[in-house]
Amino acid sequence: MGIGKREGDFRDAIVAASERALKRAGMPAQASPLQAGISYCVPAPVDPSRVVCRLKVSAFLGVGILLGSLAFGVLMAVLAVRLTGDTIKTMLGIVGVVGGVGGVMLAGSIGSWFEARLSQAHIKRHLGDFWSDRTIVPHFASIENAHTYDRLKVVGDDLGILLIHPEAHCVEIEGIRFRYLIYAGDVRFLSLHKNQRTILLGYEVDGEQIDLAIVPRGVLGGYKLQPADLGSGLLGLVCQAISDPEEMAE
Repeated sequence: MGIGKREGDFRDAIVAASERALKRAGMPAQASPLQAGISYCVPAPVDPSRVVCRLKVSAFLGVGILLGSLAFGVLMAVLAVRLTGDTIKTMLGIVGVVGGVGGVMLAGSIGSWFEARLSQAHIKRHLGDFWSDRTIVPHFASIENAHTYDRLKVVGDDLGILLIHPEAHCVEIEGIRFRYLIYAGDVRFLSLHKNQRTILLGYEVDGEQIDLAIVPRGVLGGYKLQPADLGSGLLGLVCQAISDPEEMAE
């Protein structure tokens, strides 16, 4: 099993197809993305288990803070009901609401912050410092199975950066678990989900198709905010990059 793969992973079929296609092309599985010249999906070159473990810990930390803040709010509400004195009740009510809402916001912020920092550090260390290259703009996103991405998960199917190469008519995704390269001619569908934030993309390699949901993430922990990092803006950039060169020539 590849170092980035999990048993029963939804990418198993397209990874096998990618290995066949790369072998026929005489390219190693970890060839430079644009050097390969074909679409593929292969496991990341570095074992992601350590960073995935840290992401899970940060997710559980966020859940703990969330539950603690909710419990605090409930406790303040109970005390407000049981104690006498309008002033005390009002103060406890305010403290409970502020503590509960603040805790929920803190839980979400901590989760996003750790997610961005941990994944960015992993990518910089093992895959390359894409942020120092002024010719490209990395877009931070989670990469999910399009058929299950809306389910509750401790850690998403993959986290990484989306790199757009309009001159080569392709999109590259460097994930902590997998590397995805998608050329215009292999795209089977591309659309924006009804939530106006998630990009749905399906592409084919050697007869096998994979359907992805690309979900732009909040920009924290060193990720620079770009106007096109969310929803339709990012979709527009992807569409421009993977427009079929033969169609553009007509």
